[in-house]
Amino acid sequence: MSTTSQSLVTAPRFPKAKQLVGEDNWREYKREVLLTVQSRSLMGYLSGTIPQPSSTHLTTSPTYIYSTTPLPEEWSARDAITKSVIVTNIADPVGLGVDETKNSASIWKGLVDKFKKWNKQKIKLADDALRKCIYDPKTPMEEHEKKMCNLLKRLHNAGGTCTDEQFRLIVIASVPKEWKPDVQNVPGTDSESAFTFLHALYLEKRQEVDEEERDLKRVKALMAKYPEVYAAAAQSTQSGHTKARCWASGGGMEGKAPKWWQSKTDGTNTNVAMMDTQVNAIETNLDPSELYVLAAIDAEIPNTNKPSNLYMFKASGTTEDKSLPF
Repeated sequence: MSTTSQSLVTAPRFPKAKQLVGEDNWREYKREVLLTVQSRSLMGYLSGTIPQPSSTHLTTSPTYIYSTTPLPEEWSARDAITKSVIVTNIADPVGLGVDETKNSASIWKGLVDKFKKWNKQKIKLADDALRKCIYDPKTPMEEHEKKMCNLLKRLHNAGGTCTDEQFRLIVIASVPKEWKPDVQNVPGTDSESAFTFLHALYLEKRQEVDEEERDLKRVKALMAKYPEVYAAAAQSTQSGHTKARCWASGGGMEGKAPKWWQSKTDGTNTNVAMMDTQVNAIETNLDPSELYVLAAIDAEIPNTNKPSNLYMFKASGTTEDKSLPF
């Protein structure tokens, strides 16, 4: 009686993508091996629950493939099929330390133990990478969401676990330090709602930055148009210079300038020296995210006697004047 068909004798070759290369595709390979061995009723050989019978085995009648008490020659043949399923679907058996002289159960146990250890390390690395991911405000929020979702997938593929509720908290914690006050009360209970909130927050922050950049460009253009006004204002903010000690028109020491200064007012610089420049200190927080450029110069200054107004910045809580950040 024939107990082993041709389909059971031949070990199948897996698709190349599912043949074992290393830890990256161990899970896919392991699944294919288990399915293949189960479909052939050979799990007892893979797990080692069907031990090799002794040569003094009493039974001499052929057994079915699923028998737990095979003849010695039947056991050898069935174990060889199981071993073939394992070994022939490994890209580099020698490189992974596979000893083909051992039975299928020993080879399989060695692989499971090896990759179980590797997987623990891989899970930890994947989990750390996900939790340490910090958003860079210079990049679109869409890129950050894609990156975090890929890190989550990497963790799951390694065998790690992370619920959506846990992922939501990790997403919220990934914002930069300066955003922390804005994410104290994020609506929703899932990661999708968290990303929706962060997308809106990103657009709001981006709008603030764009407005600041437009204001800065406007003031730079004004300074380029009236360089002499900027130069006079910069001179007036030097250390130790106060209105009471100013030699210019309207200053406490008007007309008492030394000769070397008076020589600067001769010729083409007369109009600059006579210009009444008012410097106003405005207390403000110099944090770039909250700085609003406040500068105005009358477009008719060169042609009229109207004074110019250049607003300077002073750090809140100090007496130190700060010029515009050009």
